[in-house]
Amino acid sequence: MTKHDKEVLQELSKEQLIYLIEQMKSSLCKIGEACVEESKGRRPPEKAVEDIRGYIFNMPSLVDAEKTKRAIDLMMEKEK
Repeated sequence: MTKHDKEVLQELSKEQLIYLIEQMKSSLCKIGEACVEESKGRRPPEKAVEDIRGYIFNMPSLVDAEKTKRAIDLMMEKEK
């Protein structure tokens, strides 16, 4: 983790940080499932890569703290 990533994470509220961690855990599980399904031949490699890219793409970026906070808030609102 870069110094910049740590700075962005420190600017998040406790609620936002918990949500981000839960999203990361969920994405890691989905990525793991895609890898297992591909290795067992139940998912074509191209589909596995496409799915994994989607899981990563849906994660909020840590490039800009304000954009990250807004993105997380929007994601949290959609789940309510």
